[in-house]
Amino acid sequence: MGQTSVTYTLGATAAAQDLYKGGYFAVNVGPGQNLYRIRGNSAATSTNSYSVTVQLGDDGIDVATTTSSKFTLYPNPYSLTVITTAAATQPCTGVPNVAVTNGYYYWSQVGGYATVLSDGIIGKNSGALVSASVNGAAVVEGTSAVTQRIGFAPEATVDTTYLPLVLTLTT
Repeated sequence: MGQTSVTYTLGATAAAQDLYKGGYFAVNVGPGQNLYRIRGNSAATSTNSYSVTVQLGDDGIDVATTTSSKFTLYPNPYSLTVITTAAATQPCTGVPNVAVTNGYYYWSQVGGYATVLSDGIIGKNSGALVSASVNGAAVVEGTSAVTQRIGFAPEATVDTTYLPLVLTLTT
């Protein structure tokens, strides 16, 4: 208990240093089930058998784990964001208020009024989802293969126009 670093083997998967920084170390099965914030991690390469040393928050693990405990690493959901597409494999984490080029930091809005591209008409007070056919756009709930609700339309939107949505992505 109180352990603030753990070694975790990723199988045959390489990982950059601090890839999981700001993410979570989860004890999923066995004693010690809990979620811990990650302060950083070492790199995982073939030379270290794809093992990472994960630095946890100051309080450390509050219940001792055993060899029957199972673990998972979750990266920070706001790192390595991409424009959402039909093949989205990660949840929508927010909407930028400016055009963002690759490799730059940006402010991601997660709640309140935001201007978002409409892919079709979203009726007044209707739920909005990420569009599965137009990158970075929203559609009316029930018309997308992506099912994460990102907010609702305070007024009806117009196809191919940037109009306000009330975002409800706060975590």
